[in-house]
Amino acid sequence: PDRPAPAMVGGADAAAWQLAVSALIGVTVPLLAMASPSDSVSAELLANATEALANATARAESAEATLIRYETELSSARERADNADKARAVAAQTAEAAVVETRAQLAQATKQLGTHEELVVKLRAHLDEMRAAESERAADEAAAAATANGDARAMGEAAR
Repeated sequence: PDRPAPAMVGGADAAAWQLAVSALIGVTVPLLAMASPSDSVSAELLANATEALANATARAESAEATLIRYETELSSARERADNADKARAVAAQTAEAAVVETRAQLAQATKQLGTHEELVVKLRAHLDEMRAAESERAADEAAAAATANGDARAMGEAAR
């Protein structure tokens, strides 16, 4: 008969299934032995029942081994998932720290850029002042030279 294998019904159910089969065989064999008309039939029934019990026990043990293997695989998979979650958390923290550091560096660079821009404006204003002063001095020198030249001509004509 095709019954669900113990692995299909779960660990606790597998043990209960094995116990039920053993009890059924344990009760059935003596009843069959008492009802049989001959010793050869009783021996055959006992042998069949013993073989059925051995088969049921083997299936239950196989189911238990399968259950243990599945539980081990499940535990291993959970551990891998936990490790992956931890790795993702560490990576997220590292990325967040990098973002915070990059933002701080950007803020510092922006501040320095503002300071440099202010310095450039001051230097341009100072350069413009120096150019204006140089132009004014050159104009004063040219005017003084023209005046001196005009005076020298006037004296030269007066001396003639």
